[in-house]
Amino acid sequence: MRRLIFLDFDGVLNSHQWMLRRAESKRERGAVLGLDPAAVGLLNQLLDRSRAKVVVSSTHRLAGLPHCKRLLKSTGFTGEVIGATPVLDMLRGLEIQAWLDAQVARDRFVILDDDAQDMAHLREHLIQTGFHAGLTQAHVDEAVTRLRQRETT
Repeated sequence: MRRLIFLDFDGVLNSHQWMLRRAESKRERGAVLGLDPAAVGLLNQLLDRSRAKVVVSSTHRLAGLPHCKRLLKSTGFTGEVIGATPVLDMLRGLEIQAWLDAQVARDRFVILDDDAQDMAHLREHLIQTGFHAGLTQAHVDEAVTRLRQRETT
């Protein structure tokens, strides 16, 4: 059984705090794009500890999976991205379900996202981050625990 992380970028791998720090340090005004290397480091830790793979569910996937992989790698990502959810203009939870339905293997998974409103029936798999702080050590620990739980079927 594979272990998967459905990954949103905004509010998980970047945050309001990080954007403010980056803008301050560069004396920039307006939007600051990119990913927080510290949050990507926490994601790497999660992947190492759980032996999980990543499926991109972020709206960044609209720019293509190669773009997402380059963005992650440029910020120190060391894991493996195995795909992206389809763009169906539906709730994100339904797009994740469509990806799962297309798989042969049965998967254990968590969803890292800052928005709980569009998870539909998959909300129990959500580890909700907050846009203010993004991914934290507590989120990583919770995800590892969930991904490593013994099968109860």
